[in-house]
Amino acid sequence: MRVLFIIFALWFSLSSGLAHAAEPKGALQVLFDELRAASPLDAPAIRGKVLERLSDPSSDTVEIFLDRTETLIENGDTAISKELLDTVVTLAPNFAHGFALRGSLNLRVGDLEAARTDLLQAITLEPRHIPARLALSSLLIKENASKEAYEVLRNTLVLDPQNPNALQQLDDLRPKLDGQEI
Repeated sequence: MRVLFIIFALWFSLSSGLAHAAEPKGALQVLFDELRAASPLDAPAIRGKVLERLSDPSSDTVEIFLDRTETLIENGDTAISKELLDTVVTLAPNFAHGFALRGSLNLRVGDLEAARTDLLQAITLEPRHIPARLALSSLLIKENASKEAYEVLRNTLVLDPQNPNALQQLDDLRPKLDGQEI
């Protein structure tokens, strides 16, 4: 049944013109500039707008897969979620957020090599993808690569100086780095 659904979705996406008009990179850059300069009060709302833009696949079909994946992950069904995310990155190979989601899922289930590959692909496609950077730093911490995780977090804070997740990970990492040259 799932295979038929995937085949139908592929056919539908190809027959309906997969992508909407792409958003200009400048609009996202403006949000990142605002985020960098935001007050602690304004930063969460701007951070939400950035994530909204990063997570927009510009394809109704891919959006359906993402919505279904979110529901499945909430219900603990990681196997089908992985299959759907495989389809997402096949349908939208330039959609950084698809790779970031699949990388985060792979990290969650303990497939660190697949997680690394997906997260690095997400960051290659969109170097400012903060959720991918945070997941990559978590992976590096799991692998005891503290210096590398520190660098990823430091660079993440350049993009979003008040990011609570990055700041928390950095605080958690500091004891491991005591006495090490950074």
